Amino acid sequence: MTIDNIQTVLWEQRLFSRLIASLVLLAIPIGVPQAQEVGSNFNHVPETIDFTYLEKANVDWIRVTPFILDYLDGKRPLKGAHGMDNIIEADKRGYKVAFGFRWDFKKRNMRVPAPNSRAEKRLFDQARKMLKLVGPHIDIFKLGNEPYLETLSVDLSKNADKQIPIIVFTQRLLSEVVEPLYANHPKWKRPDVYVGSMVWLYERKMQKNVAILGLIHFAETHPAIKGVALHIHARQADDIEASFTFLRQHLKHKPIIVPEFSLQRLHRSRLTEKLGTDKAGLAFARKYSRDPDMAMYEWYNHATRNTSQAQEWNDLLESRSWYPRNYMLRYYAAFEKYGVLLATYPLRFTRLPWLKPNSNTWFINPIFVTFPMTDKSGKPTEENPLSHQDFDTMVARGRAKLKE
Repeated sequence: MTIDNIQTVLWEQRLFSRLIASLVLLAIPIGVPQAQEVGSNFNHVPETIDFTYLEKANVDWIRVTPFILDYLDGKRPLKGAHGMDNIIEADKRGYKVAFGFRWDFKKRNMRVPAPNSRAEKRLFDQARKMLKLVGPHIDIFKLGNEPYLETLSVDLSKNADKQIPIIVFTQRLLSEVVEPLYANHPKWKRPDVYVGSMVWLYERKMQKNVAILGLIHFAETHPAIKGVALHIHARQADDIEASFTFLRQHLKHKPIIVPEFSLQRLHRSRLTEKLGTDKAGLAFARKYSRDPDMAMYEWYNHATRNTSQAQEWNDLLESRSWYPRNYMLRYYAAFEKYGVLLATYPLRFTRLPWLKPNSNTWFINPIFVTFPMTDKSGKPTEENPLSHQDFDTMVARGRAKLKE
């Protein structure tokens, strides 16, 4: 081969490499920073923020969405309570805070209040009170939690004025509460504002819901909105990609955050499955002297009430054909591909339920367990074998990307 031919081949190889790189980058909106940070999620209970375990997790972010209506009704104290104090303390200790309100209209059978109504004023006044306490200490403010799940169906549809009440409420929360508050306190750091969180975007019914589509459009087009928050509690591994693919069809130019992600719906769907459902399951049952006819939920109840081996937990899930190995890293690969700036994951789950065939399985998720477990050497350990190691990898990878 001549020198000219070699140079031509090398040039073509470089051109091909650049083309592939460009195609990969097309999956992420132009202008979206590419650091996928990972933090700890305390969900709706700021009272459970635990700085000892936060240090063990080695994270920079915390996320919390308190039940605002509980504070409004006096069920939770606003001042002198550990919840708000913990949020302020987190900021003082150098953690970055993602904060929002859980409105819980549906649980209370409560309609979304009309604009300028007495009911709306009451809710917005409460939001102002809480934000005056924690407003200087937060880095992200989310305008809602899971509007589809926390709103009555009538308020997710167009009314007589051809408006969707939950969208109007979300817009007014921004214009009447958040924007004026930070404008009146110019010394406060203004948080990035997100709309959400969207759920089950892998389902057809969610992809057609006018309220969800409207909220995403509001986020995409409003200059004061940074992006959209997305929750992915998958039924199967393919749900991860499907959620992002749909969202990116409608949110083309702004980033995403993922305050919650898990395999909760997948684990829950398998609770009645027998340990010895196939050859791999029978081998697991023989190895640990378990009844092959024991259901998954029965094994969980036994393992969380008695000292269990971390290896047995790992081997149980490894014996399931439906379980996506290293699922945390699968999520993280999607975060990198679709421009997720921040994802948060549960630190500990303090409430341990007695499982039934249709129970939720949130206790499987956190990176630290609260039931007795031993490592390979027989020493007590709190590290969840299903998530802890991969979580550490994700945190380190996200922090390294910030320095690039």
